[in-house]
Amino acid sequence: MYARIKNTYVKELLNNDPRGLYHPDFVFVEVPFNYTKWIDTTFRYINGAFTPQSLQSVRIKMLKDIKARRYNEEIKGALIQISGQPDFRIDTTDRSKVLLTGARQKALIEIDQAIQAAIADGRTEEEGRAEGLAMLHSFDVSDNPEAYPATFPNAVIIVAAEAISAHVQQCFDRWAEINLALRPPTTFEDLVQVYDAEVNQGWPS
Repeated sequence: MYARIKNTYVKELLNNDPRGLYHPDFVFVEVPFNYTKWIDTTFRYINGAFTPQSLQSVRIKMLKDIKARRYNEEIKGALIQISGQPDFRIDTTDRSKVLLTGARQKALIEIDQAIQAAIADGRTEEEGRAEGLAMLHSFDVSDNPEAYPATFPNAVIIVAAEAISAHVQQCFDRWAEINLALRPPTTFEDLVQVYDAEVNQGWPS
């Protein structure tokens, strides 16, 4: 990206190298790559440095960007790890989060009911819990209409719901860390440096 400078102000931004294509009186300065996301025509170019009219306006852009990044990380999916089973990734879109949270609540109710039924039959609480954990429920986990429904026991449903909850909380925690890190810088250069150092680090895999 190149900025056309007139009387220290950024008057125009071009993606292609304009040097040699315009009258010699036109002054163009190449914009550092990590600045291109933030620079606009409110900036000035003084003593070889780009300076925003308002540092807070750039900070707000970054905070909005981090908030959007948090949401994108939330819905990427979460890796489920169950002892003795192959790891698998589960959908974490908003709809999936709501459905799985509801399924977890239903699973806990079913386990409690199974325990109460076992005790009423003269069997042990552990037997009832095992039966409740083993109850099966079907889910649609594929966009392929020919795919078979996926069937999971309550034990897996609970683990998956807890993994999604942990995944989402990790996204919020990382967002908060970056959000707070962007508050102290008092120069544009320092603000960009903090953003670049933090934005791609620390999100849940």
